[in-house]
Amino acid sequence: MAGLLSGFKLRSSYRKCQGICAQLNSIGVNAQLAQKGQPEELFRDAQERSIGLIYVRNQEIAWANVVQGNYRSRSRVDLLFLRTNPHPFYYRIWYGLYDPNLKVTAPTLKLSSKRRRAIGPLGRAVDVTWQNELEPVPLEPMASDESLKRRLIKAAVDVEIMAFPDGYWIISNREAGRPPSKPIWDCYEAVAHGLKVSSKGFDATGY
Repeated sequence: MAGLLSGFKLRSSYRKCQGICAQLNSIGVNAQLAQKGQPEELFRDAQERSIGLIYVRNQEIAWANVVQGNYRSRSRVDLLFLRTNPHPFYYRIWYGLYDPNLKVTAPTLKLSSKRRRAIGPLGRAVDVTWQNELEPVPLEPMASDESLKRRLIKAAVDVEIMAFPDGYWIISNREAGRPPSKPIWDCYEAVAHGLKVSSKGFDATGY
């Protein structure tokens, strides 16, 4: 029985990856499923496993690593989530790109966008700031890109970014199961472009 359940889980996960690849193609992105065992599958949290890699052509973003995680292995906040949703698994997509100008010696640089609201937590988002942990990060011209700010606000998303040695940026967010819609993809593409532009004058080795 265990073997049958394991085989069903693998087929179900592969269908999930197929669906995401089809969704990308439906919004005009040239996407193709890669064979298992690609090195880009390692760009993820240690508690997650890659269920499939999708290569992207003619875009700033070069690949999408679709991963599956378990809420039970995450924080207490995620455990509280199980009270209203007994399904313990979540899916997430790690979008990756190569940037030859990126200088970082260890995967310690973690950036995040934060939407600032007008009045209180339920107010309308009016601005976006970039942070490294809780400190401001000098990511000009990315930080002053009003078009990018509008995209992040319109897509209603706060992105997380990690820099890795050898020139790799990884873009993601914590919202489980959010499909790659056209606004989300355009937002991530704008973030990827902004990272490449900003990295030309930004030395990440001090972070």
